[in-house]
Amino acid sequence: MAMKVTTKSKAMRVSRFVKRLTILSLALIILMYLVPASAAAAGPGELRLTIQQGFTSTGTATPPSETFSYRLAPEASSYPMPAGNGVDLTFTIRGTGELEIGPIYYYQEGIYRYELRHTTPSASGFTYDGEVFIVEVYVSDDLKVVAVAYKSNGLKTNSLSFNHSFSANAPVPPGPPVEPPPGPPSRPPVVPPVVPPVVPPTVPGPAPVTPIPPVYKPDLVPPVSIIDEEKEERQTTPQSQTPFVETIPPMDEPIEGEEVQSIRIFGYKMPLFSGEDNWALTNLILCFITGFLTLIALLRALFMREYLRKKTVRSEHPDEMLSEKRRRRIWLVVAMAATIVGIILLLLTQNLSYEIALLDAWTPFHVALLVAVLIAIRGASKTSTE
Repeated sequence: MAMKVTTKSKAMRVSRFVKRLTILSLALIILMYLVPASAAAAGPGELRLTIQQGFTSTGTATPPSETFSYRLAPEASSYPMPAGNGVDLTFTIRGTGELEIGPIYYYQEGIYRYELRHTTPSASGFTYDGEVFIVEVYVSDDLKVVAVAYKSNGLKTNSLSFNHSFSANAPVPPGPPVEPPPGPPSRPPVVPPVVPPVVPPTVPGPAPVTPIPPVYKPDLVPPVSIIDEEKEERQTTPQSQTPFVETIPPMDEPIEGEEVQSIRIFGYKMPLFSGEDNWALTNLILCFITGFLTLIALLRALFMREYLRKKTVRSEHPDEMLSEKRRRRIWLVVAMAATIVGIILLLLTQNLSYEIALLDAWTPFHVALLVAVLIAIRGASKTSTE
C-alpha cells in the first residue's frame, strides 16, 4: 500500500511541474507578442553617399563620350557594402549630374573606411579629375552613423564631387620641316609692268552710300551640342554656360536611416519581423519548448507505467483501464508527431547563419504546433490520473 501512495505522489508532482512549465511557456509567448510600442527603436545604421559630377566641353566638336567610371572600395573586405555588390562597387555617371550610392547598413559599432576614385581610361582631348576621397564612417553603440570625407591632401570636404572637361582644340605638336624634292633650278618670277589706274571723270550727282560693317559681339559664342541625361536628346547650349553642380549636405552630421521596428533583448537590438536574410528567434524557442514538453510527457508516462499496470490488475473494470491506456498512448503519439513536424519545419525554413530577428512568417505554424502539444499532454494527463 505504501508503494502505491509513493508512486502516485511522484506522478502528481510531475503533473504539477508540467502544468507550471506550460503556464510559463504561454506567458513567455504572450510577452513576446505583446511588446509595447515604446520598445521599438531604430533599426540598423544606414548610410547613403551622393556622388556629383561636373562636365564642361570647349570647341565645336562633340565629345566622343560623356560617361565616366568610378570605384568605391572598402579598406577591409568585411566592411558593409550596398546590397547585391561584391567587395568593390563600380558605377558610372553621365554628363553633369549626380548618383546616390546605398543604402549601406551597419549592425555593429566601429569605424569603417572607404576609398572613392575615378577610373575611366585616359582619352584624347579629355582632362580628368584625379581626386581620391577617403570616407570615414563612425557607428556608435546605438547604431547612429556619422560620415566624414577627406581629400587626398588630408582636408575635410562637404561634397564628393568630380569635375572633368573636354577640349576639341587641343594643340597638335609640330612635326619635322618638309624639304622640297630636288629639281631643276627655278627661274626668277616675271614681274609685270606697273600700269597707273585710270581715274574716271567726276560726274555731279548724289553722294555714294558707305556700307556699315557688322558690329562684333564677343559674348556671342557658337553653340555646341550636349546630350541631356534624362531625355537622351541632342540639344544646343552656349559654351559660356557654367555647369550647375549641387552640393550634398555636410557629411560631418549624422546621416540617419529610415526607422525600422525592432526590439532590444539583453542589450542586443534585433528587428521585430525578419526578411530574407534573417531567422526568427521565436521559432527556435517554440521548437525547444515543444520538444521539452514532449520529453517530460514521455518520462512521466514511463514513471506511471508500473502504477497503471497495478491499477489495471486491481480494477473491477480492466477493459476500461486498457481503453484508457490506449487513449493515453494516442495523445503521446500526437505530441511526438507535432514535435517532429516542428523540428523539420525549423530545419527547412531557418538558416542560423543569417542575422537574428524576432518573428517571421513561419511563427504562427510553430505556435499551432505548441498548442497541439499542450492539448495532447493535457489529454494524456487527464486519462492517466482519473
